[in-house]
Amino acid sequence: MTFKDWIEQEYAPGENETFSETCSRHADSVRFFIECVYEMLKDEYSVIFDKYYKTLLGIYNNIRSDDDIFDLHVSTTVIAVERRILTPIYDYVEFFVTCTGDAYKLDDKIMNLRGKIRKCSTTLGISIEEVFDAIESESNWKRPVELINTIGNLRQPAEMLSRFMATMNAIVDTYEEEEKKRLIPGENSSNLQPDPIGADDFVPILIAILVRSNLKKSQTSFQMMSNVGSAYITNGKTKYYLTMLESVLYYLSTQGEEVVSDLQNKVRLKKKNTSIQSSFKLIRSYKKKSVSSARTSDLSARGMEGATGVSDNNVMEDSEKQSPTVVNESQYLSLLEDRLRTLRGNICIVQSLAKTNQRSIIMLRKRVEQNNAVQTIKSIVF
Repeated sequence: MTFKDWIEQEYAPGENETFSETCSRHADSVRFFIECVYEMLKDEYSVIFDKYYKTLLGIYNNIRSDDDIFDLHVSTTVIAVERRILTPIYDYVEFFVTCTGDAYKLDDKIMNLRGKIRKCSTTLGISIEEVFDAIESESNWKRPVELINTIGNLRQPAEMLSRFMATMNAIVDTYEEEEKKRLIPGENSSNLQPDPIGADDFVPILIAILVRSNLKKSQTSFQMMSNVGSAYITNGKTKYYLTMLESVLYYLSTQGEEVVSDLQNKVRLKKKNTSIQSSFKLIRSYKKKSVSSARTSDLSARGMEGATGVSDNNVMEDSEKQSPTVVNESQYLSLLEDRLRTLRGNICIVQSLAKTNQRSIIMLRKRVEQNNAVQTIKSIVF
């Protein structure tokens, strides 16, 4: 079998295989090829690999643990292999990944939901963290958002995974730094450590960060990291964080519309309350004008009474007689405000009933005119 025959056989659609399944198989073939090349290089050039590892040990020996240095050695080596292999064919591989499970549809859906959530939260005057019950951040998780935004500019799964892990580490660092600032003044904050961030806190925080971000292909980037990323760099911690990201994307794609609908209902309710409050302001301004006009007329009446020799005691009695009127007016305005609240949801119904009654009156008038015309004709004929 020639190489051309193998390519045609490998990339031909299988029997009863959907287009999405074919694309998934192609992406997996690329991942398998990268792993084979890495394994071959590690065996054939072990001396070079060992020398590079010793160099890393010399640089990071007092900064990182041995496990972290080994993970760094593997990830940087895999990145070098991916740059050689994936750079010429990256667009084709991304096409396979984007069509797997219709990831491109989820990318567009999440982008639209993200824009709506941000707009509604701004209108309501609440933070995105409040929408998803996430831990608040004084910086609005600035550093993690900046890091996750750069994932879309990368073209190797290993680099994407490295940047994604940096994002998750930045969440922990931001949380600890901002929690230390909230410690009691006078205490030595370096000796006091805040409560560790829990697994239940990571998911809502990651949702808020993804909503704040401008990552265009979130689902495609996740599938590139999880489907094409080499097994050599997806260790236990990386898989754990990737599972969190998968949960976040699944939540936004399935429950995001419900979240947006709830926020939009709150926005409409806020606008209604604002319009009613403006109506109340008009009523209160009318109340102030009526009270001021009553005082003006009372003062003018006092001037007339002074000119005719009426005593001040009589004037005080007249003003006391006016006070119950002001009190009654205040009670009336309060009842009117309560009535407006009650009728807020029935205004449209009342308007439609008024239109219906108007049509009925017009029809009744026409019938009366017809009856009058018939009576006139009968009187003329008979």
